[in-house]
Amino acid sequence: MIWIENDKDFILLDARDPDELGSGYIDAGEYIKISRGKLEFAAIKSGALPQDKVIVVFCKAGSRGALATQLLKDYGYKKTYNLKGGMDGWLDAGYPIETSLGTFRKVQESELD
Repeated sequence: MIWIENDKDFILLDARDPDELGSGYIDAGEYIKISRGKLEFAAIKSGALPQDKVIVVFCKAGSRGALATQLLKDYGYKKTYNLKGGMDGWLDAGYPIETSLGTFRKVQESELD
């Protein structure tokens, strides 16, 4: 979140499958959607992901993001990171997501009192 607030130059790569995208997305400056299963062909081989930029990968819970991050590193992407916990971890930390209905965030239990 600090990177987004400080306008750090990075690509946020959403590695979720197309049927998961309706649940929302993280609003970041440069946001690209490429599912983990198509990453090699849609991004790496086409050159759609520049190797000189910082890339932060996320999925729903973190495991596909970790696999996608490792794949990118195997292909020579040196500035690649996995968002720990994926979209679930992002929400659990209290950060917002965007949907077609607006901006939402998970309400923390302490906020309900």
